[in-house]
Amino acid sequence: MFKILQHIFGKKDLLQQSLEESWTMLQIDKEMFDASIKSLRELDSAEIEIDMYETDRKINRLERDVRKKVLTHLAVSGSANLSTGLTLVSIISDIERIGDYTKNIYELASVHPQRLDAGKWEDDLKKIETTVAERLGNLKEALKNSDTDMGKEIIKDMRQAKKKCDEYVLLLIKGEGEISATGQAVSLVLYMRYLKRIASHIQNVTSSIINPFHRIKYVKKKSKHKG
Repeated sequence: MFKILQHIFGKKDLLQQSLEESWTMLQIDKEMFDASIKSLRELDSAEIEIDMYETDRKINRLERDVRKKVLTHLAVSGSANLSTGLTLVSIISDIERIGDYTKNIYELASVHPQRLDAGKWEDDLKKIETTVAERLGNLKEALKNSDTDMGKEIIKDMRQAKKKCDEYVLLLIKGEGEISATGQAVSLVLYMRYLKRIASHIQNVTSSIINPFHRIKYVKKKSKHKG
């Protein structure tokens, strides 16, 4: 679907602008993600390198602008490009939500000024963070090139990241993990939930590379056969 979208939109000024704005939104998401993770997980001061709220407002403005341009295009061109226009509107909604959850991570850092440590799960949590950060960085390239192979790898990695987040949240709820401080445990639960939601939205955007419009955000699960 996204390959068709890019082929058509590349010939239309308004929609080409919309695509470029969606790339900009992804770049901003990555900057927000990296800065919020650094603030929560590396610093004791909750300092951050960017104005998180102004940056979030910039993403919101870009989303509204993309919606307006797509609507204008569809109003002029009719229903011929309806599914492709709806595809772009769908994925920018997920891109905007990634920004929202990175802002939530920063807000968590601001009320948890000491560096958030995951105890015995520290190495595993860093792996999850690294995977999500790398795949968020890969997303623009995968979309621009309609790279289905990369898309499948991104979806695979995001599924695994979401699974791991769920596992650790459940263990924390059960009081495991040698996390004695209540505030630390609650913060870790919130943080892993935010990471999971970011991974879900990355997966949703990536699905547009592989699926037709009506199946965006739905990824076919591998069937299990009994041996």
